[in-house]
Amino acid sequence: MPVEYRALIFIFIIVAIPLALFPRFAGYYSLKKEAQTWSIMWIVTTVTAFVIPNFWLFITVVGVMLIALTKNKPIYKIAAFFVLLPSMPTATVFIPGFGIVNYVMSVNFQMFLTVLLLAPLAIGKKSSNRALKTSELLLYTFFALTIISQYQATSFIHQGQVIIRDSSLTEVMRHAMSWGLIMIVPYLAISKTVKTTNDFKIIFMAIVFGIFLQACIGIAETLKGWHLYRVLNITMEMMGGTIIYLSRADMLRASASFAHPIVMGLTVAFGFGTLLYFYIDKIRNAKLMYWAVLGVFVLGLVASLSRGPWVGAALMVLTFIYTGDKFFQKFNKLALAGVFSLVILSILPGGQRIVNLIPYFDTSTESHAVSTISYRERLMEQSIKVIKKNPIFGSANYLQDPEMEKMRQGEGIIDMVNSYLAIALELGLFGLGIYLAIFVFILIKVKKSLTVLAKYPDYKEMWLQGRVLFAVLVGMLFIAFTTGRGDTSNYYTWSLVGLCIAYVNMYQREIISYYTRRTQMAE
Repeated sequence: MPVEYRALIFIFIIVAIPLALFPRFAGYYSLKKEAQTWSIMWIVTTVTAFVIPNFWLFITVVGVMLIALTKNKPIYKIAAFFVLLPSMPTATVFIPGFGIVNYVMSVNFQMFLTVLLLAPLAIGKKSSNRALKTSELLLYTFFALTIISQYQATSFIHQGQVIIRDSSLTEVMRHAMSWGLIMIVPYLAISKTVKTTNDFKIIFMAIVFGIFLQACIGIAETLKGWHLYRVLNITMEMMGGTIIYLSRADMLRASASFAHPIVMGLTVAFGFGTLLYFYIDKIRNAKLMYWAVLGVFVLGLVASLSRGPWVGAALMVLTFIYTGDKFFQKFNKLALAGVFSLVILSILPGGQRIVNLIPYFDTSTESHAVSTISYRERLMEQSIKVIKKNPIFGSANYLQDPEMEKMRQGEGIIDMVNSYLAIALELGLFGLGIYLAIFVFILIKVKKSLTVLAKYPDYKEMWLQGRVLFAVLVGMLFIAFTTGRGDTSNYYTWSLVGLCIAYVNMYQREIISYYTRRTQMAE
């Protein structure tokens, strides 16, 4: 039996029970029919990917299905985007060129979803209330900087080697198209379309559903020692985003459909933070199933063996309870639970290996966990030296600098495991300042809305959704210190920006409506 068929069968053995039970979990939140539809989408997409070895035929089948299931339903298009976003590797294929152009551009499944589901919403009618004009200006400025930087140099892969050459107009246009689909289209589509608390509930559940299934698969990968999606790169003849075998503490680091374990960890942390919204302590069965789903996310985080996302997920929980009621009481309970978990782990067979992976718990100089922390510290030191050479606008050729050559590893690569350093090196402190300003401005706006909404019991649902968005954004900004830019993480980052802006727009509309009603009643 071909390896792709064996991988497909094993995937469905893993997800059979989760797929059957998740609609029941969603039913507690009046989303059972939506979850059943998402299950169909995911099953068709996964089966088609493994059975049809042609990328173009594969996306044709998936496209027809998505058009049929989301026709004239804007919010369901965004939900379908989040359900399927993590369902395939981010490896690419080339759109053939004509005449003097070798190829038009490279595309992947995530770009296809963006064009099919989000682009029509992004270019639709203008929203009647776009509150964060300053953040929009900052976002477009950062987008322009990333495009301008491509005039300095560009890189491509040829026969397995990274080639760096002077940029051309066609390369810049390809880069602009690519980043437009990653940044601008998700931002516009989501910020224009998501308008009510029920919209947010649907989107949150879709995010949880898509990532939940990958967490299940990731857990099985670590236990089995087999990367199940790796075969798709071969059967579909895709390039880049190759899933490689990495281990830590003698355990396989799970990747699921993601190109790297740390990308899986980041994505699972994103889903973990979003799941905080669905905790209901008054419905017993919902509570039990919630803890079961939460357990899968925790084990998925562990299976990635990526410590940055572990800390980021913990920060999401702390931020979430900080923005709620009875912070110190809940924090003490959480601290006790954490200490108890560490004690249990240290007693269980093999548990000490997990404990030693927690940053700074293992101080052995020969430990791989310690060596990766040392690498990040040295990367910071060398990067600062390079940044000083081009502090304002940076340089797209920073990887060729002799100071950065000192960071080249045995695999022949310089691993930029810090998004902020990568931005500062490529776009300078000006570019990094613009990037950080986008998120700082949004955080301030969301926090301000939480402060106001906490005073009004009628807006408890909106208040809870804002707390989730605030917590996830804080956690993702921290995780960016530990991982590079690229892959699926960029889609989640800029989609989160769109969700936050949609939230502030909704908050301002509701507050204006509230005071208008009060004024009318007083008259």
